[in-house]
Amino acid sequence: MIEYQKLAEQYRYSLRKERYSRSVFMADRRWRYLKKSEKLTVLFLSMLNSVDLCLLVQLAPEVLTRLINSPTYTVVLIPKKRGGKRKLEVPEYLLLGAQKRLNSYLQSTYIQMRPEYVHGFVLTNGTHENKANIVSNALPHVGKKYVMNLDLEDFFPSIKAKSIRELFLSELFNFDHHLSTCLALLTTIDGHLPQGAPTSPVLSNFVCLEMDKALHLYAFLKQVEYTRYADDLTFSSELPFEDDWVSGLKKIIEQHGFCLNDGKFRIQSRNRKQSVTGVTVNKRLNVDRKFYKKVRAMLHDLKLNGIESATIKHFGLATKPNQEQCRFFIKRLEGYLSFIGQVRGADDPIYNRMKSSFNAEFNVE
Repeated sequence: MIEYQKLAEQYRYSLRKERYSRSVFMADRRWRYLKKSEKLTVLFLSMLNSVDLCLLVQLAPEVLTRLINSPTYTVVLIPKKRGGKRKLEVPEYLLLGAQKRLNSYLQSTYIQMRPEYVHGFVLTNGTHENKANIVSNALPHVGKKYVMNLDLEDFFPSIKAKSIRELFLSELFNFDHHLSTCLALLTTIDGHLPQGAPTSPVLSNFVCLEMDKALHLYAFLKQVEYTRYADDLTFSSELPFEDDWVSGLKKIIEQHGFCLNDGKFRIQSRNRKQSVTGVTVNKRLNVDRKFYKKVRAMLHDLKLNGIESATIKHFGLATKPNQEQCRFFIKRLEGYLSFIGQVRGADDPIYNRMKSSFNAEFNVE
């Protein structure tokens, strides 16, 4: 990050002059050869005050002040896969737009320092070398004798506004107290990261940087693989996990302000099904058989009985579904198919048969 901070210092005067007076920025040879993400990083780091922030998120000062002092969020409850409800705090339209614009700068900045063992909430250009997704998260654990899964409890709510402010004050950004406070208030609600704001995922990755480094080193010294996908932590090894080592692992996590969900802690040996973020990793990357059967049943019901009947059966509805529920069923089925294709590959015959069956129902070629 030091390199980008130096670039921000070098170009700050010209970039701010362009923002304030709309004068033409005379790009030199080095600037022209920077990647888009690198330019966004430099633009973000070149901010000095809240006026710069207003220009960055394209809001008038009085509007930004209102969003910071009186943010409005709508609480939405969505069903979890395993029952229960997930609470989303969705920002109002103007705040959502500001956070989306801010997110592009934050994501570009995180890419410059992203550890290779972090795979969740990362926007990349999709190349093989730097892709980050559920599949890349599972890949390092394929064929290992032991796989251990841990889950961080109340992930976003446990990240406090104070931690976000300290993040922007840190050497990563070197923003002053006022700008750091503005950014923290713009991206938090009731003193925590809201689950539903576009900036929360990348900010959680920033906050986890030190924990990720500590866990990676702790695992590396024992020849253990470590990856993290959002709040899912995975470790794999050819040797059993000793109790003392696991206790040390939990201590590191707690020292960084997180708590483990004991109900989701498990160690899977090679002679049983091993899964990492929904992907089976025993011998190769694969999708669970129960998941295949579920998707096949959804496709069969859709083809045989139509969208309404398939939606009723899938969600266990007592009455005729509305259009929104039918659309949600189709989007979920399409997402399931994409997941199978992502894990098994676009050329996989099972995936292609399922995809063809889905497309046939909607006359997609």
